[in-house]
Amino acid sequence: MFKGIIAVLSLTLSIPVVGEEQRIDEAKLNAIEQLPIACDNYIKRGYTNVQACFPAVVGNRITDLDVKGLTVQQFNSLSWPVSARHVGLPDLKTKFDTTYDTYPVWQSWMTLNDFYVLDDKEDMTWFSSRSSIPQSCKKLVAGDEKGNSRLSEFLVKHKSVPVGPKVQVLTMDKTASGHRVYDEQKNKLKFQVYFNNVAYNSLLEYEDEIKLGGVKFKSGTFNGVNDSERGAIFVKAAWKILQEDNTDLHRTVSFVVNDETETCELELVGLVGLHIVSRDIPSNLANAYKGNLWTWSTYEYKHNSPTTTEFDDGSYLDSRWLFFSKEMSKEEIENQCFYGEKAKLSNYKVADKTSCVVNNPNIKPSVILSNDYGEFSDDFPVDPESPILNTVWKNYTPVGVQWSEGGVLMSTAKNKRTDSDDQPFLANNVLEPYTPLSGCSQCHTQGNKTQEGELRNEMMFLNDNTRRKEGWVDFNLLTIRKIK
Repeated sequence: MFKGIIAVLSLTLSIPVVGEEQRIDEAKLNAIEQLPIACDNYIKRGYTNVQACFPAVVGNRITDLDVKGLTVQQFNSLSWPVSARHVGLPDLKTKFDTTYDTYPVWQSWMTLNDFYVLDDKEDMTWFSSRSSIPQSCKKLVAGDEKGNSRLSEFLVKHKSVPVGPKVQVLTMDKTASGHRVYDEQKNKLKFQVYFNNVAYNSLLEYEDEIKLGGVKFKSGTFNGVNDSERGAIFVKAAWKILQEDNTDLHRTVSFVVNDETETCELELVGLVGLHIVSRDIPSNLANAYKGNLWTWSTYEYKHNSPTTTEFDDGSYLDSRWLFFSKEMSKEEIENQCFYGEKAKLSNYKVADKTSCVVNNPNIKPSVILSNDYGEFSDDFPVDPESPILNTVWKNYTPVGVQWSEGGVLMSTAKNKRTDSDDQPFLANNVLEPYTPLSGCSQCHTQGNKTQEGELRNEMMFLNDNTRRKEGWVDFNLLTIRKIK
């Protein structure tokens, strides 16, 4: 997927420290729209550099290489280390691989939790380090007579884990289709949605219409290399609670809410899945299909689960998987879950919940098989000198990307319902488990239309999953850590 040798991006910013007592010069911040737009090799095949920037839009045309190229650069840039003091801004004084793991730019963005519980968000800048935590988490940040808290002690205990301007709160434990995913300790995966300033402004403007699906998110526009405008971007992440440390995963400290016990604990969690949903098909292109201007790219931790091909050829036995048990024999699984001549993903007896353990939402821990991956490795082979290979981000496999060309859904995914199908489907093994024959766009549009059949906002996850909304309090990590 990744190709190139890192290039140092020279950009001098004069930005005040984020804090409740000091307003931010939003004009300066909005000028770079969270990440610089102008890159040296703008819309060039291969993207020979890993940089803290990526183009605002696909470009003045829509081809598979243009879309995939932007997807590569977007993942690299959003994974860039965030500034310790500034929400949403890359640390332009460091190299991508200065440290093995990083607190990425996207993780510092505002979350759905923040949006739904902040009562005065209209008066608060998106760039503020202020967030909210449930009342049940308050005890974790309360200081003793020496000013120490359980949070500060936890951060010291896990000092090898990157820390950014925020500590995230994880409350959601269901996928978009309403399922739960269980790890080997039978802990539920947690999910969170993050969004850039452009998306935030649209949410504010149409806040009263969110439940009705009336949000009109800003699209990117192509006005030349340096003057194009960025559109809305969402990142959806799946997190696993780490009972034992796993440095193969991007790790972070989180407040994790257990809704069954109504308790909150500090946990070390690891990233196991990631969606990047970007409105980067230029709305001002003559051939752009206005009904779908999004690109949908998705990534999985490489050892989440084996693919159907790895299962068929037996190579799955060579690795340890987070969401697949090797205790059952291949013959047992095939007898329980497959029919026909080939053990294809589309042949799971998913309706027979009593016999098949694979991709069965009622099984704890979850036993998952994945779709085969797309064609990124062919178009963007990994350069042996890429800085990506020196970081944790090398462990995340690009499953594929989906987009629309003139209203026709395009995808790099390989799996199809039948061999005669024209369009493959794109699904993430932990963000869309148990429904392998689904796709990003199909899932977000299905059941998300008005009575007249018009698409609402393409974002089924924009619902209030915060729970006990009235029980949240303000929290600012930078104030506690006194970063200057």
